[in-house]
Amino acid sequence: DFVFAEEDDPFNRGAERIMYEPSIAPRKGQPDCWSTNMPNVEVHDGAGPSNHAFYLLSEGSNPGGGKPASPICSGGPASVTGIGIQAAGQVWMEALMLKTTFWTYADARKAVLRATTNLFPGDCAKFDAAKGAWDGIAVPAQTGEAQRPSTCGQVPDGDFSVGVTPGDATVDAGASASTTLSTTVVSGPAESLKLTAEGAPTGTTVSFAPSTVTAGQTSAITITTAKSTPTGTYNITLRASGSKVARTAPFALTVKAGPGDPDNDFSVSVSPSSATVEAGTSASASLSTSVTSGKAQSLALTAEGAPSGATVTFAPTKVTAGQASTVSIATAKTTPAGTYNITLRATGDKATRTAAYSLTVTAPPGNPGCSNRDVTVTKDLTARQLLPLPSWSGFTAAAGEHAACLTTSAGAQVYLQLQQRQGSSWNTVASTSSTDGGTLAYQGAAGTYRYFIMAGTAAKGTVIGYDTP
Repeated sequence: DFVFAEEDDPFNRGAERIMYEPSIAPRKGQPDCWSTNMPNVEVHDGAGPSNHAFYLLSEGSNPGGGKPASPICSGGPASVTGIGIQAAGQVWMEALMLKTTFWTYADARKAVLRATTNLFPGDCAKFDAAKGAWDGIAVPAQTGEAQRPSTCGQVPDGDFSVGVTPGDATVDAGASASTTLSTTVVSGPAESLKLTAEGAPTGTTVSFAPSTVTAGQTSAITITTAKSTPTGTYNITLRASGSKVARTAPFALTVKAGPGDPDNDFSVSVSPSSATVEAGTSASASLSTSVTSGKAQSLALTAEGAPSGATVTFAPTKVTAGQASTVSIATAKTTPAGTYNITLRATGDKATRTAAYSLTVTAPPGNPGCSNRDVTVTKDLTARQLLPLPSWSGFTAAAGEHAACLTTSAGAQVYLQLQQRQGSSWNTVASTSSTDGGTLAYQGAAGTYRYFIMAGTAAKGTVIGYDTP
């Protein structure tokens, strides 16, 4: 979480370092930005700007996803996009391998840019992030430092583009669709291109005639479905691969229920076909199947469209046409209120039949936000406040679902993380914020957990509620 020594607190002052904004740490004197006064700053406090640079390199200035924003010093770029903690760690270690006996911020900047070009040659995005991180803490450019790769934005030799006409089709299950893939030379010589497809639905084949073309040529494509191909819309990726690059074109295939097998067909229905339940409770129905012609066949039962946190189970999960199955739909306390159209599906040898079920989920009475939880805490938070719940050491939980919600004052920004203890570290396993719905759910193993709150702004009347397994 880029906050450290918050538990081992020998001076009773809280976290020793907060990497995304060093100056707000309880330990005073850590600057966010480099300045010519740096030689006069106490050596441990003087690490503040380098901590800040590492956060910018790893996460960026506005990472989102519940992670804190990080300020950019005067004269820096408008924003920095991070490269991830793994890549940032590689760059930092490579830079340390270049460390000289006399080591200044100027030397560190040069080492980090050289390390980036050594590890990721030609990767302009990573170089821009590394340069932006050091510009972002006000370390100026240095004579002799590595420069942005000269190949940035250039089109490689032998490049080409692809297109597909038409770009979509609708067919009955068991029928075929046709389209044409065209290729065009963009630069360099016309290369030989191998044609492939990805994302076709079950039972569907995609064939090319020819399967290899020279850039500038076309290929006729036939997409053949099976009678057992499930209904739905599928995004198929048509790919042309050259010696150095690959280019793709999307094709949208919609499959409708076919006429089925007149010798062995069946129908399905559900009763009741709708229900209204409170979040955290269940509904049930009976899915009936009937033989409409021929012999009774084995049917596999599945469902699609259940809301977040809800599960749909069948007992039994397979029936013979003419039999029934009990459908159970269990919602979670975190399931959002609303009406959901769930598709109950029976798949036979050659056809699939469906029944529609409408589930309306309501919030429990008197629970518009975060009340009615195992634990509910109300706090007035100050800007940049960090708060563990129920404590820094956390709580012990059995295996099962962790569910939490967060409400706060209008316009406030509050981030909530669920962290699990792994050895001596805390790993964030789920997160939410006041701006992205304010609820989280996590299926966890037995262990030690805690909730961690970060206030981006002052937030009065913040309510955090959570249920433990």
